[in-house]
Parts: sequence; C-alpha cells; structure tokens
Amino acid sequence: MVKTKIIELLDLIEKDMELSPWSRKLTLKEQHQWFLDEVEELKEALGKEDMKNYGEELGDALWDLLKLMVIAEKEGVGKARDMVENIRKKISTRKPHLTNGKELTAEEEEKQWHEIKAKEKNEGSGNNR
Repeated sequence: MVKTKIIELLDLIEKDMELSPWSRKLTLKEQHQWFLDEVEELKEALGKEDMKNYGEELGDALWDLLKLMVIAEKEGVGKARDMVENIRKKISTRKPHLTNGKELTAEEEEKQWHEIKAKEKNEGSGNNR
C-alpha cells in the first residue's frame, strides 16, 4: 500500500507543477531552500520534543524533497522515479539481510554496510554515500 502512495505523491506533485503557476516557476535552487527550511523546522520541533509537530514537519519535508526531485527531473538531473528506484536498489544491496532473512546484530549490520560501500567505491559504482 505505501509503495503506491509514494508514486501517488509524485503524481500529485507533477500535477501541482502542471496546474500551479507558483509551483511551475520554482527553480531547483528555490525548491532546495524550501526543503532546507523544512529540515530546519524538523530540527526545531525535535529540539522542543514536540513530536506532534515533528510528525507534521516530516510530512512537509517529504513533500518538499519529492518536489525537489521532480524539479530536478525537469532541469535534467534525472527522472524522479529512477531516483526512488536507485535508492531502493542501493539500500537493498547494502542491507541484504532485509531480503535474505538473516538476522544481524547492530555491529554486524554496520560492518556489512561499510564493507559493501567500500566494495562499491572500489568498483566505481558511484554509490559512495
């Protein structure tokens, strides 16, 4: 269910970009700043331990991040849906236990993450984060 909700949200953002003159004129830099502002509001809510507001700000930050991806697509950075798929693949690769059912300790998981990341870097995959 949530899988389709991310796609539905991307669709809604694309519709917003099509129908809203204000959204349509946003540049990558402007939307990037909107996203950073939401992240700052997240930080403030967490600092105040205001979890109700924190939850709302998480949603706002998700909207602004996905909108940033759609604007990046419009400006030739890459397709938003490909960005979503690429992070899914990266996490699946670095956390194989999510699909193979093997349970790991926190230490084993962290070690595995760094080993796979180092291997990717050596192979030049570009997944350096």
